[in-house]
Formats: sequence, structure tokens, C-alpha cells
Amino acid sequence: MILCPRAGRRESRGPISLVADTLSQVRLAILIATALAACAQTALAQEEEREGEWKNGIPPGSIASSLPNNGDPGGMRKWLSERGLTYSFVLTSEGHADVTGGLRQGAVFQGKLETVVRADLEKMFGLKGLSFFTNSFVIHNTGG
Repeated sequence: MILCPRAGRRESRGPISLVADTLSQVRLAILIATALAACAQTALAQEEEREGEWKNGIPPGSIASSLPNNGDPGGMRKWLSERGLTYSFVLTSEGHADVTGGLRQGAVFQGKLETVVRADLEKMFGLKGLSFFTNSFVIHNTGG
């Protein structure tokens, strides 16, 4: 017997409905646990990224870390980083084509070039606690 919340009376429920309720509660618990684990893992990844951020002037996740000499054969990037200046370029490009149908056929190559420059003004000029950051981008061939 289970108390019916709306009517305030007891009603008889079979074992199948009790199993279904239990499964729903288990699914909810798994969903909550998964969401909490994902949040914890995201926070941990962000903390790890902050700790290893811009090591030797190379941004986290950069392809430069897989190139010979970390993509810095002359050591200029590391030298600048040690003195407070770091930079990054990100090129994102796509090719699109309409080979049949539509109003017109053709292809287009388009993308975005993004630059990031960070300057630690304390390292560069002794200005305690000051820094400079800029992020710019240019979109090329918008397909028009």
C-alpha cells in the first residue's frame, strides 16, 4: 500500500509499477552523477590548462607542441615569452561547393585568421600587476 498524495488515501500498486519507479530514481541518480562528474572534469581540465598555459610562449592545444623544436627553431618565441610577450595565430578555413542545382554552381574557400597578443607589462617594463591583451580577427572571402 502506498499513500496517494492527491487524495490522501492509500492505493494498491503492483510490483511492476514499483520497479518502474525504482528504475526512474536510478536513472535520475545516474544522470545527476554524470552531470557532476562532467562539471568536475571540466573544472579540472581548466585548472590544468591554467597551470600549463602558454608554456615557452606556446598556447595550450597548439599544433606547435607537436612540431620539431616546438615550432620555434630559432628560439625567438621562447625568448619573447621569457620577457613577457606571447602571441598566437589561429587559421580556420573551409571549402564549400555547390556542384549541381541551386541558383548558381561553384565553389568558395573562406575562413578566419585570428591573432592573440599578450604582454606582461611587469616583466617588460616593471609595471607591477599590469598586463595587455588583444585578440583580433579577419574574415577572408565571405562567399559573396
